Amino acid sequence: MNPEYGRILMLEMRVSRTFVKTKTYSFLRGSTSEILEIIKEGQKDGILRKDANPYVIRQLTLGILEHVVTRWLLKGEKYDLMDSYEDISRLVIDGIGSSKKAQRV
Repeated sequence: MNPEYGRILMLEMRVSRTFVKTKTYSFLRGSTSEILEIIKEGQKDGILRKDANPYVIRQLTLGILEHVVTRWLLKGEKYDLMDSYEDISRLVIDGIGSSKKAQRV
């Protein structure tokens, strides 16, 4: 983890109107496209709910991550980001996972 890069990206660059013209923005767009493809594949394979909009699932997931990282940065990295990953993961998976998959677990 690099808190300084995270601080620059999350708290300074992303709120700038010129951010969309940067290489970092292009990289993030590519990454979010890959996330969307993973979500669609999970829906196709029956792992994720097929009745949920994949774009909303992506927004939900990225929003949670952004919130957790932003709070961590604003609080001066005083706690381990990984402390809550299991709780967050379980809530997200339970929400977007297919009921067939949940029954198999």
